[in-house]
Amino acid sequence: MTGRLVMYTVMLYLFPLHPDFTVDAQFISLMIALTGIPGTILGIVLAKKLKRQITLFRFSGVAQSILFFAMILTNSAVLATVCAILLGFVIFISTPSLFTLPARLPGATPQKVAVILTLYWTGAYILQMIIYAIVVHLANTVSWTVAMMFTALYSLTFLVGTFLLPDFDRPAKQPPAGTSPQDGTAP
Repeated sequence: MTGRLVMYTVMLYLFPLHPDFTVDAQFISLMIALTGIPGTILGIVLAKKLKRQITLFRFSGVAQSILFFAMILTNSAVLATVCAILLGFVIFISTPSLFTLPARLPGATPQKVAVILTLYWTGAYILQMIIYAIVVHLANTVSWTVAMMFTALYSLTFLVGTFLLPDFDRPAKQPPAGTSPQDGTAP
C-alpha cells in the first residue's frame, strides 16, 4: 500500500524539478499539498460517519491513480491543475480512516495499536525509499515519462492493498437461532 506514499513523495520532491511540464510543476506540487488540508478535514468527518470505510479506501485508490495518470498525460494546463487539486483532496480523504484502522481490530489495545502502526510505517517508509530511488534512477537514466508512468502504475498498489484489508465494518454474522453467541452451542 506504499503506492500512495511514493506518488505523494514524487509529487512533492521530484515533480517540481521537471522543467517541461504543462504547468509550473512547483505550482502543481503546491496545489496537491494545499488541497490535502480540506481533504483531511472531510476525511475526519467521514471516518466518524461512514458505515463502511473500506469503500472510501477503494474510491480513493481508484481516483488517485486516474487523476495522476490524467495529470501526467495531458497537454492541457487547466486539466493538469484541476487534476492536481482533486488529487491532493483524494489522497488525504481516506487518510484519517487509514490511521484508525488498527484501533478497530478485535482485541485492540493502545499497546497493540502502537506496535502495529510502528511496524506498518517503518516497513512502508523503507519500501518507499527503495521505490523512490528506482523512480529517481528511471528519471535520470531512462526518461521522465517512464519514471512518471512507473510511479502512476505503482500508485495502484494502494488500491490492490484495499482488497487485502479485512472489512471491519461488515456486520458480524449472527449465530443460528437457539445457540449461544460465544461458543455456538445451545443454551
